[in-house]
Amino acid sequence: MPDFLNETTLREGAITSEMDFFHLATLSEKLVSELLECHDDSLSLAFAGRLACALDALSAALERPIPAHLYPSLTASELSPELPLCLGSEEPILAGYCRALNMALLSRALTPELAKPLTGLLFDLVCHLCDFIKEPCFVLTERGYEDCTGQLVHPAH
Repeated sequence: MPDFLNETTLREGAITSEMDFFHLATLSEKLVSELLECHDDSLSLAFAGRLACALDALSAALERPIPAHLYPSLTASELSPELPLCLGSEEPILAGYCRALNMALLSRALTPELAKPLTGLLFDLVCHLCDFIKEPCFVLTERGYEDCTGQLVHPAH
């Protein structure tokens, strides 16, 4: 098991409502990666449970205004004319898909033959969500931060 996430860290470090969505997305990616590679049933259950907490907190964080400290990370000199594909078209919807799929896996109602590919699908969905969340969506102009429509946006404090 990699050093960055082990049985000890599963029990440590509360997932809190103060965490921003970048932090929660990164944590979700690490957890789903561990879940995908894990071959121990009880440890898999622990990873899936922690992932459920992280995805719940991520969904809540996506509903809040973007924190001011994330604007530089979400800013590019120019935005891509093509929006990345987001299943369900919005981050909260895709986060809901991830949460639902994780809950189905947590229920342990699926056969191992079904659970394995669905864990792979969960991995792909979480990684896609995280990529979409971290995609630049602002340009810094003389007027301030502008979104893809040219609207001026104001960072939340």
